[in-house]
Amino acid sequence: MKDRKLSIENGLNPILVEDGSAEKLCLTCHNEESPTFKEFKFKERWEKIAHPIPEG
Repeated sequence: MKDRKLSIENGLNPILVEDGSAEKLCLTCHNEESPTFKEFKFKERWEKIAHPIPEG
């Protein structure tokens, strides 16, 4: 993802950790209403799947 704006135009979900939108999206599935729910700690999980915005 070299061009975030272009990526969003092509279907990337524009979520951010900083504004809480990433966690909110994750919680649409990873919540206590899910029949397969297991404890979900967003910050721990995000470290494993993070896609940092490249500098430059």
